[in-house]
Amino acid sequence: WGIIDQAYYERIQTAFARSAESGKMWEIRYPIDHPTRGRIWVEGRATPRKQSDGSTTWYGFLVDITERKRSEEEIHVSRSRLRTALAAGGMCTFAADMETGDLIWDKRASEVLGIDDQFLPRTRADYMALLAEPDAQDSRALVETEIPDETVLVREQELRFGDGSRRWLAFAGQTRREEGRQSFEGVVQDITDRRRMEHSRARSQRLESIGTLAGGIAHDFN
Repeated sequence: WGIIDQAYYERIQTAFARSAESGKMWEIRYPIDHPTRGRIWVEGRATPRKQSDGSTTWYGFLVDITERKRSEEEIHVSRSRLRTALAAGGMCTFAADMETGDLIWDKRASEVLGIDDQFLPRTRADYMALLAEPDAQDSRALVETEIPDETVLVREQELRFGDGSRRWLAFAGQTRREEGRQSFEGVVQDITDRRRMEHSRARSQRLESIGTLAGGIAHDFN
C-alpha cells in the first residue's frame, strides 16, 4: 500500500466496501509510485468471493494503463483547445450520415447560429427544404455523386428557417468512412453579416459606377 497515492487510498477502500456489499466487480483506476518508473497509472478489476468465515476475498488483476491514460489526457486537451478555437471563431461542429441523411449538430449549434434548436434541420430532406432552389439543386447533385473518402468540401449557402430568419452558413468538412458507412463531418459558421457587408459594398460600387457613368454622359451633353 505504500506505493499508492494517498489521495486515492480512500477511494480504493470505498470501492472495496461497495463491491463487498453488492457482490459486483471491484473496478478502479489509480496512480502508484513505481520504484523504477516513477508515477504510473493502473486499472484494477477483481471479483469478490464470500468465504466461509464471512470475510470477502477478491480475485483479479492490475493492468498498467499509463500510456492509455496519457493518450486520454492528450485527447481531452486537444478537444478542449478545439472547443476554445471554435468558440473564438463563432463556429460549431456537425456530422451528416451520407446514407441515411441524418444530421447531427453539436450542443452549441443553436447558440452559435442564432437559431432555436427546434428549427435546426435533422435530416437531409429538412435541410434541402431550407435552401433556395439553385442551392438545393447543387446539394442534390452532390448527394447523388459518389464522393471519394477523405474529400474536403466547402459550401456557402443561404438557409430560410422556420422562424422566418434567413442565415448564410459556411460549411467546411471532410468525408470519412467508418464501419462501411460514409459521413461528412466538419464545422459550420454563420457568415450572414459578412455576406450582407459584401452585398452592401457591391451595391455601393454599382451606384458609384452609375454615378460616374451619369456624370460622364452629362459632361458629353454639355
